[in-house]
Amino acid sequence: MDPGRRYTAKEVKALKDTFHRTDTAPPVIRKVHGGGVDADPLRGLFPSAISGKPVVVQYEPDPALRDTERVPLLEDGGITGFLNREVLPYVPNAWYVPEKVKVGYEISFTRHFYR
Repeated sequence: MDPGRRYTAKEVKALKDTFHRTDTAPPVIRKVHGGGVDADPLRGLFPSAISGKPVVVQYEPDPALRDTERVPLLEDGGITGFLNREVLPYVPNAWYVPEKVKVGYEISFTRHFYR
């Protein structure tokens, strides 16, 4: 595996099928962004260098490490504040995908409508 190159979807699938996950493996680049995109590690956009050129990359996420968090609607700083305070001290390279954020309420019917 070459940590400085972008892999196609077919290559990523082949890597997942043939290699075993290790903590020392370099991250696999999913997408390389050209100019005009700013690095934002909380949203999965990391600064990197490919062939000596500074670029912004997105890494292929590891499904085994995926997790879900419930963030209160009135959280100070919103999702960013929650991640900075509760997640990043333990997992410094964690990020979230803004398009997959779901906003809603959870109502416990047994708690509120118990008879």
